[in-house]
Amino acid sequence: MNASDHELEVFSCLTIQALHILLRH
Repeated sequence: MNASDHELEVFSCLTIQALHILLRH
């Protein structure tokens, strides 16, 4: 169960990084 929460945190982090990259362009 906890693994799912951890995956969500990682996914959120990657999504935020992707948004920053898109904003740079």
